[in-house]
Amino acid sequence: MKFASVCLPTSVVLLIASLGLPLPASSQPMWEPVSYGLDDSRLHVVAVDPQAPGALYAGSARAVYRSDDGGRHWSQRFRAPGSAEATFVAVDPFDGRQALVATTKGLYATADDGRHWIRAFRGGTAKEARCQAVLFHPARRSEVWLGTAGGVF
Repeated sequence: MKFASVCLPTSVVLLIASLGLPLPASSQPMWEPVSYGLDDSRLHVVAVDPQAPGALYAGSARAVYRSDDGGRHWSQRFRAPGSAEATFVAVDPFDGRQALVATTKGLYATADDGRHWIRAFRGGTAKEARCQAVLFHPARRSEVWLGTAGGVF
């Protein structure tokens, strides 16, 4: 097993296991950085497209980046609006073109690999608008779970 990481000097923020020949039980995994070219040094969220494992998202509080080549090259695909901060990224397991970014001011969705985004959830209260995690259901197409400071939706 080989591991890659979006790795900064003080933090490891992305772990990708790519299948290969199994390592002997006594061996330690090999780590290699895949964060070259990222502008942001405070990455804290990551997601992988399960249908295209080379397609990765990595996010900081202000922006979300995408790589289509396993982390060799990155481009910014989402910028948190105003004072909002990105808190979580999820990729649809049935359609990798679709992704969601949870922010402190709502949920944003893309259906084209992050080229265009729409606000998908505002919340009825300030607490509900503070999205903290989002998850596509792994077996039920189009089912999404959203965790906010005001509850689970």
